[in-house]
Amino acid sequence: MKTTYPLLILLLIAFGCASQPSDYVDIPDESLGKFIRIELGLMEFDPISKDSLKELTELTIGWAEPKIKSLKGLEYATGLKSLTIHSGYEIKDIKYISNLKNLTRLSLNYVQIKNLKALSNLTELVYLGLSYNGIKDISSIVHLKNLTRLSIGKNPITDITPLKELNNLTILSFGKIPITDITPLSELTNLTELRFGNNQVSDITPLANLIKLNTLTLYDNHISDITPLSELKNLRELNIFHNKVKDVSPLAGLTNLTSLELHNSFSDITPLAGLTNLVELKLYSNVIRDISALSKLTKLTDLRLEENLITDITPLSELTNLTTLRLHNNQIIDIRPLHKLTKLQLLELHRNRIRDVSALSQMKELKGLFLGGNEIEDITPLNGLTQLTHLGLEFNNITDIRILEKFNSLQHLNLLQNPIREFTSIRRTRENNLELDIKVHNTNPEKWTRIYGRHETLDGLPFGAVRRIGKGGINTMLFSPDGSLLAVGTDIGLRLYEVSTGREMDIPKKDFSQVNSIAFSHDGKILASTGVSNPVIQLWDIQKQIAYYPIPVPSNGRINMYPIHSIPTMAFSKDNSTLITVNHNGLINHWDIQTSNNMANITIDADCREGPMVINSDGTMFASGRWDGKIDFWNTTGGEFDYWEPNNLRQKKPYKTLKGHSRIFGKNSWVGKLFKFENDAEIMAITFSSDGKKLATGSMDTAVQLWDVVKNKKLKTFKGHTGWVTAVAISKDERYVASGDTESIVRIWDTKEGSELAVLQDHKGCILALTFTPDGKTLASASADGTIRFWKTSSGELITVFANDYTESVSDVVFSEDGMNISRVMFNGKVKQNEIETGDEISTFNPDRKKILTNSVISSDTTLLATYDLDNVVAYNHHGVKNEMSYVKYEFKGGYRTFKKENAITIWNLLNGESHSSIIGGQDMVISPNNILLTSRTREKLLLWDIENKIERSPIIIDNNSFLFSPDGSLLIIEGDTFDRKTEIFDVKKQENIATIHQDCEPLAFSHDGSKLICKGWNEATIWDLTVPAEPLLIGEIDLFMSYNNYTITFSPDNTILLDTNYLLYDWYSHAEIQLWDVDTGDKLHSLYGHTEQINSLVFSPDGKTLASASEDGTVLLWDWDEIMADVVLENRFPNNR
Repeated sequence: MKTTYPLLILLLIAFGCASQPSDYVDIPDESLGKFIRIELGLMEFDPISKDSLKELTELTIGWAEPKIKSLKGLEYATGLKSLTIHSGYEIKDIKYISNLKNLTRLSLNYVQIKNLKALSNLTELVYLGLSYNGIKDISSIVHLKNLTRLSIGKNPITDITPLKELNNLTILSFGKIPITDITPLSELTNLTELRFGNNQVSDITPLANLIKLNTLTLYDNHISDITPLSELKNLRELNIFHNKVKDVSPLAGLTNLTSLELHNSFSDITPLAGLTNLVELKLYSNVIRDISALSKLTKLTDLRLEENLITDITPLSELTNLTTLRLHNNQIIDIRPLHKLTKLQLLELHRNRIRDVSALSQMKELKGLFLGGNEIEDITPLNGLTQLTHLGLEFNNITDIRILEKFNSLQHLNLLQNPIREFTSIRRTRENNLELDIKVHNTNPEKWTRIYGRHETLDGLPFGAVRRIGKGGINTMLFSPDGSLLAVGTDIGLRLYEVSTGREMDIPKKDFSQVNSIAFSHDGKILASTGVSNPVIQLWDIQKQIAYYPIPVPSNGRINMYPIHSIPTMAFSKDNSTLITVNHNGLINHWDIQTSNNMANITIDADCREGPMVINSDGTMFASGRWDGKIDFWNTTGGEFDYWEPNNLRQKKPYKTLKGHSRIFGKNSWVGKLFKFENDAEIMAITFSSDGKKLATGSMDTAVQLWDVVKNKKLKTFKGHTGWVTAVAISKDERYVASGDTESIVRIWDTKEGSELAVLQDHKGCILALTFTPDGKTLASASADGTIRFWKTSSGELITVFANDYTESVSDVVFSEDGMNISRVMFNGKVKQNEIETGDEISTFNPDRKKILTNSVISSDTTLLATYDLDNVVAYNHHGVKNEMSYVKYEFKGGYRTFKKENAITIWNLLNGESHSSIIGGQDMVISPNNILLTSRTREKLLLWDIENKIERSPIIIDNNSFLFSPDGSLLIIEGDTFDRKTEIFDVKKQENIATIHQDCEPLAFSHDGSKLICKGWNEATIWDLTVPAEPLLIGEIDLFMSYNNYTITFSPDNTILLDTNYLLYDWYSHAEIQLWDVDTGDKLHSLYGHTEQINSLVFSPDGKTLASASEDGTVLLWDWDEIMADVVLENRFPNNR
């Protein structure tokens, strides 16, 4: 019992101590504690006392990681007068600040608050910010009678009635909340500043009572009538934009206005003539033509009139106080009325039709001048504007830029897309100003007569390139409404043909990006083109033969550092005023043709990357084919209001879905395998009839289906194809349906009889596109064989081979020994030889094979060609980036599937066109530099064939990896097993391994003298010295992080620079570039852009002056290596100019 007492005493002492209140505050949230300690001047782990927290009067909490989730501990900061918490926190409960009754300023933005009851006691608050939360009910703020400023934007608030109790409010902002009724605002008669937008408000009558307002902003609503504003005589600043206002006469009496911003859709600005106190006026994105009312607004210093329809700017000549003038995106030709405006410091005139800039010569105060997208040839009148810091001259016809050498103050200069003859002046300008940021892109000024059916013209070349050879692959075709023109979209841009003559028409400001979508306006006057990996929509006025300034395509995401631009389908509205586009992410945009403004954003909740998409002729709906054979239909207008993105409407599901070609069991299901289903049902092709009431689809199941879209009824199923159906078309009278497949066959179907009318068999490659003339009498077909053919619809008779020499891909390119010619190896085994100086085609070798040859290689002396003859059929995805798909043809014997023939390699003598030999081998092939051996890889071994004697040497056992010959053919580098991390160096003459590299080393290239070997590891390239082949030595490494698919590598002629190809392919997106690396330092020196798809080959001419690059886009680019090196030297001397 005695021993029990001490224990009880100890327990009582411990309990007493625990019961004593602590002098320190428990703040469990680490990030909150960090901010408080910083404010109190404490160290990281110092305890926070209650007394110090009570003395805190101001606390601002910005971004932190980890995110703040609890405010526990702040209840002791009773002396706080100002508390600001913002930036993406997850604070859902604010009960810990409910007793901070001294607070006069509270800002809780971006913190996910939903319940405001805890604020009821904070009656001393004068300022309250609650934007970007999840608040629905604001009734708790009625107790905050002292509030003078309130911001509640971007919350799901539907009722603002409680606001009428806050009679002391002077400033109110509530943008991006889904309300329609603003009646409660009429009680807030003390308001001096009001801002609301991104709502669904149309009636602003309650604002008439707010006569103390001096600042009012109304944006992104549905307001059309602004009559109530006529009562607001005290207004000094008024901003109304993105509404539906067409009449601005109610503003005529607001003579106290000093700042006015209006961009809606009105045309008459006469009522603004009396607003003579205006200092700032912004009237952009309207349809204004006449600006004579502005001549009396002589106090103006800042005027914005961009994106209108203005041609005559004479009234501006009296506005001599202007320092800022923006007139871009109009139709101005004559700028002489501006010559008096000598106080101007910023002038924007880009995207007009200006040729003569002499009126600008006296504007000595100009700091910024933007003249891009006009028709300017001579910039000599700008000679005296040496104070310029920003100068934009892109997209003009400027050839001589010598005057720019005097512009030592320039910080930014844009000369993209001009036919500049020489770049000495650019280099001198750079040398005079080390901080100059310059964008320049050479377009060769030499004009080349377009020769029908031959090589590319010389315009539109990327910087450093001197010639483009090849037309690229065909993606789409479309006849103009009157049938006189045929537009062809390719991998490198748009081509336009005159149908009656076959003449290719000259297109101004030609776009050399992917074109997968073409649209003519219904009157045939305007042509639009765009596509995947294409950053712009290009518009042309066909009659006037002028190009509109391109419409930038909104980025629909990013892949690493690269923005994605992708529009697979588009159409003009019935009145031709609007272009409706749909991108691969399901974003629908409505573009005003006159102003290039985006008038609507509609998002659909669907992944449109699965298959082809097509929009009907007036742009009111579009259909998308799916992998499971179903077809979804979406409207291009309307949708639900999205309060998180109030600028957007959202459609959560298609308004209807047709089952299409879908079936319960695919070929890979156990049922499909049991019954030997050969194909899935994925939609490969889709098109609307001209009136949008019919739809035709083609599928992997080899069937063609015709649908009544209005009645949701399948009308016909056409069967006869044995390959995937890759193209479909419907004649305008709906009498005929045409379909093409992967096996080169085009079929014409009679829709009334439901029967096959004709089978067209002249093509020798997958059918890529089909289109009927408007009268339905002629069918045009485009194929992977590079031709466009015209057929008589009624009989299937071939009328003509309308165009040729299109190429889906160039797999290899080689210079002749004298460097005068190049040989291009096409994807289908053709070899074409072109003269470098002229680009003219000298000869063509054609194996005359109907099947696709999946791989071809040419010898370094251009005398031998090896082709791999797998009996495959290849289908190209011409709806997006050309990512080919293929299937192997089988025949059935005794109920079992077998290959129709063994795979074979054929060696051709290109001097006489004869087949040299045929051997069994693998798909990956290399001809040794001395033409003695052909090396090919199978799954288990590397085969070495003696070409001349037609015998196989001893095979080398490998694990399905890569190999490479040295320049003299004496060594063969063979990558070993992935797991044993070794690469063998094989002596070809001795037929034995002489050394081993014990690390990841995929051999990619030798230096030209054979002394260095480049290997690819995971994210790096390693450089090995093979001066003594038996003793390989690692001498360098280049970091290739953020480079992709860089398997095409070569050395510069002097072996000091490594060139590799960076190619990123992701669904509907591609990015291709040639990268230059310093061999000694591993630094990246430069990038060359010009190809739209993967680059397959890089090779230098024998004299080292020309670089040739061959690409999947079907072209070869020839680059001036001396010019590139001069730019590399300059760029790396002045790194800020990169």
